[in-house]
Amino acid sequence: MSEHITHVAIYDDTVRLVSNSKEFHEAFNTSLQNQFDAGMMATGARGNHLHAIPFLEQTRDIWHQRKKGDGTEEKIAAALAWLAHRAIDFQVKANQLSYDDIKDPRFSKDEQDIYQDVVTFDKVYKNGKKKPLSPNMYISESTLTRNMNNHPASGLVHVDAVESLFCSLIQQNLNAYHTFHRNSDSIEDWLEEFPNHYQKISENLETYIEAHNDPDPKKMEKYITGENFYNEKDELIRLVREIQDNGKTEIPLDDALDKAKNQSHYAQGLLRSYRFLKAANDFFTKKISKDAVYDFLEIFPAAHRI
Repeated sequence: MSEHITHVAIYDDTVRLVSNSKEFHEAFNTSLQNQFDAGMMATGARGNHLHAIPFLEQTRDIWHQRKKGDGTEEKIAAALAWLAHRAIDFQVKANQLSYDDIKDPRFSKDEQDIYQDVVTFDKVYKNGKKKPLSPNMYISESTLTRNMNNHPASGLVHVDAVESLFCSLIQQNLNAYHTFHRNSDSIEDWLEEFPNHYQKISENLETYIEAHNDPDPKKMEKYITGENFYNEKDELIRLVREIQDNGKTEIPLDDALDKAKNQSHYAQGLLRSYRFLKAANDFFTKKISKDAVYDFLEIFPAAHRI
């Protein structure tokens, strides 16, 4: 599962479901409304299963004593976003092509991730015409175009050169966060240690651009249609799109949630996200134990249960 577009979309849609439901403690709605961006940043982060429940445990007894800026609402929003991230990962990864099943070199698991993100960009954000819930999450019709050629500023700069410059600046900033020199006696030791902490990037932006502008029909069938990744007719998807477009929906939530069990993977992932948050809500309100919520979220081994 790619680490950005679909994760942000599932978070956006999960927030729409929570706001349309009466099953959640006020802390969840308030935190998602007031600190939406804390969740938006968290939903793109890895290792999300480690901190969600501890954050909820830290905040549930102090909710009514919280003070502005003390981090309580931010922790709750981040925890819920991490669970939304985990939910779509669980649903989609389990049903993607496996490395052993890929016999044709034209297909790849990493490319399937990218095609799914591109479909989400199309279906949820209408290729940039629709905006995410956060005004700080910038998506436009230029996001996946070649050289951002339909952006008004693209004719004023050398896009390739500016892109390379920004990539270099970002890499330098990230490198500056490393502190290996505290445990190293020389630059050689630092350089030898650095690759052990370097996270491999598996998604290529050029592949995103190609999949968006010139998708391969056979790959669309293999990665998307054949896998039933997204179906606009699914009730749960229609429900969140109606809220997105009109701010309200007439589709009964319980009915849509029930039907989603046998529908597209996006709908099932959204259902799983809702259920994960409902379990988190039951833990937050002390209806279930910490072990019970960890079991429901399928967080194993025991060492990951902080």
